[in-house]
Amino acid sequence: MTELLRVKKVSDILDCSRKFVYQLVSEGKLSALRMSPRNMRILKDSLDNYINEKKSRFNQENENNHTPPSGADARPCRRLL
Repeated sequence: MTELLRVKKVSDILDCSRKFVYQLVSEGKLSALRMSPRNMRILKDSLDNYINEKKSRFNQENENNHTPPSGADARPCRRLL
């Protein structure tokens, strides 16, 4: 059985507002259980998947955007000091 996290805990982990966590739930990016009309819990597996997806997307973008230049485009490094 997966662990259930409070919205506040998830907002602390993601370093974002609780409103943003609710937005992620409404967009289907995080899975949640509504315990009562004013009480929601986020599935930890869902949060882990969201974080891993963001990490892999960042790594892919980072690899694509930061390939070292080669050939005629390559410039020697200058010393700033």
